[in-house]
Amino acid sequence: WPGRPGDSAPKFWRRRFFKIFPNHWVVCAAVIVFMLATGFTVDLHDVPATLLLVQSWNPNFIASVGVNGVAWSLSCEVFFYLCFPLLLWLISKIRPSRLWWGAAGTVLVIFLIPVVATLLPKNPPMPFGPPMSAVQYWFVYKFPVTRMFEFILGIFLARMVMEKCWIKIRPS
Repeated sequence: WPGRPGDSAPKFWRRRFFKIFPNHWVVCAAVIVFMLATGFTVDLHDVPATLLLVQSWNPNFIASVGVNGVAWSLSCEVFFYLCFPLLLWLISKIRPSRLWWGAAGTVLVIFLIPVVATLLPKNPPMPFGPPMSAVQYWFVYKFPVTRMFEFILGIFLARMVMEKCWIKIRPS
């Protein structure tokens, strides 16, 4: 939905930048001040990655959380938006009759990601949470490339709605 007809990639990226980064920086500053005021230690080498929203690229559990733990999802979102113009162009080339195949293939990849994660190192274990290594958890849950497939599925579904090739359910 955020793509506009005739929109250029730089215009799209500019809108996304101003939607995400100013608010993110204010929240990060507030989190750092709150942490310092309450006696928590702020690891200063995690701050630049968090401010630039690249912390989710680091498989180290603590570093991928960064300064503001919930901002890992923004890290993924920034990557998605960087790729969006190319993905939109590629998916727009698919004939409407084949969109279901693309969506189904994307769902299959999403379900295979945890299977692939079992091939990753089993150590170190997660400090808490599911019984898996921190690297496996990162790969399935925080790694922007693997989370990209959910974004791609969303593009397929949006295009299917726009092309009116959604399932027509009739009451019996």
